[in-house]
Amino acid sequence: MSRLNVKVEHVHNYKEFITDKIILRRMLHTESIKADMLWDTYYYYYSFSDWLRVFDDILANMPKYTTDKFDCDNFALLTCARIMEKYHVNGCGIAIGDSPMGYHAWNIFIVETELFYMEPQTGKVIDLAGEGYKADYVVWG
Repeated sequence: MSRLNVKVEHVHNYKEFITDKIILRRMLHTESIKADMLWDTYYYYYSFSDWLRVFDDILANMPKYTTDKFDCDNFALLTCARIMEKYHVNGCGIAIGDSPMGYHAWNIFIVETELFYMEPQTGKVIDLAGEGYKADYVVWG
């Protein structure tokens, strides 16, 4: 008798929403984020409460911060990659700009007609209008 060792991925029961590149670009420009790289035609995202659950899951067991080897940009990149790999949605991007820590990289995500920042080193969600974060540039793929 043989034994099979099969990895089972749990199905996520989160409702997906969709927007397109034109609407997302308009949302970014409304927030005075002028430079963007939007690599897809459509962007899939979750409700705010579902995003919080996704972030709790994705940010667990992140590597330790290491200057120049695994720093802010690596946290932001890995967060997006893990979300795309595990949840198959692309509604979370990378933001680059000024922050309370100086020039920095973090994440940006869509919820309906709003955008929010998320600091991947702490998991803190930040309103675009506050707390000293201001993106100059975003990359969304």
